[in-house]
Amino acid sequence: MDGYMKIVQGSTGAGKTYSILLRWILMALRSKEPQDCAIYTETVDQLRHGAVKDFQSICRTLGLGVRMYKSPFRCTVGLWKFVFLSVDHEMKGVGGRRDRLFINEAIRLPYKFAEPLITRTHREVIMDFNATFKFWAHTRYAVLDGVSFLKLTFKDNEMQPARERDNLMNFAPGSPGYDPHRWRVFGLGEIGRLEGRILNYKSYDRLPSGVEFHHGYGVDFGWVDPNAVVRVSYDYKGRRLYWREVFYSPRTTMADLGKAVRGSSGFDNEVLVCDHSPSLCRDLRHLGFSVSKARKKDGLSRDVLFLNQFQLHIHRSSANLLREADNWVYKKQCINGEDVYVGQPDDRCSDHLLDAARYATKHLAYRMGG
Repeated sequence: MDGYMKIVQGSTGAGKTYSILLRWILMALRSKEPQDCAIYTETVDQLRHGAVKDFQSICRTLGLGVRMYKSPFRCTVGLWKFVFLSVDHEMKGVGGRRDRLFINEAIRLPYKFAEPLITRTHREVIMDFNATFKFWAHTRYAVLDGVSFLKLTFKDNEMQPARERDNLMNFAPGSPGYDPHRWRVFGLGEIGRLEGRILNYKSYDRLPSGVEFHHGYGVDFGWVDPNAVVRVSYDYKGRRLYWREVFYSPRTTMADLGKAVRGSSGFDNEVLVCDHSPSLCRDLRHLGFSVSKARKKDGLSRDVLFLNQFQLHIHRSSANLLREADNWVYKKQCINGEDVYVGQPDDRCSDHLLDAARYATKHLAYRMGG
């Protein structure tokens, strides 16, 4: 794998973490210049029983007399310094720059933590994970030119313990405990498909030609939560929706939002359908925008049924919108001792851009008569 960034997706028992650490240790033994390397994961326990344990095992196997210090875990191999850190300890050291970064089980780290780590690393970034679902590594980095992507499975690891492999095969097709989701993620190393996902969509690069579209912008206000804007293009005759993320940023002003909207591709003074905030709507009107209040009286459950009447398409560049759509799932409720899905989104899901898209979609559809 070449390049600055390397993404390693794989199954359980594929040897991802062990192989990445072994490579770094061997490089450190040959290197004639000092380098700072950081290994991050979600919790201290995961470090202790994962990356730190593997690192120490490799050093013992190679006969290296490496001493591992604690608080934080750190050691030196040759001229390279290694430090092991976790998110649950407030990301100490995030402001420092480093030569190399390894984000272990990257799917567990929110993007707001991962992004500053990556931007402060100047030689190499590696991340590994079991892809339980699509997340920022897929939507923000795997799509970029020059990023190396590797998928591994347990079949690539000749040293996997037999008991671990037997446990994994309990989920395989043909076994009594066959679980298609777990086998897909932890056996085949593929991206999982979330049960109970609300939206089905296709991605697109450009709007089809020869179609009459009606356009609008949905706006969901926030402050600590992001301000979110989505451009909606509605094909009334074909019952098709095309959504594209325009703006997604916390602690920003209406001037920032307005600048992004005016600078977005295709803007032609279309209406902004906004969340209910009289003062912010007034600010946008003062900036020269046509503003309409979002229709909210139908309720979220009915809106879900409404959206699923259309063929939905989401622009490939809309990383945050794609992430929200992929992770928007129905709420589970215990009924007669069994967990079942109810026709309402789980309120733990992030849905800022989805709300914005919903506002504009309803406005355009109702204006056109459904």
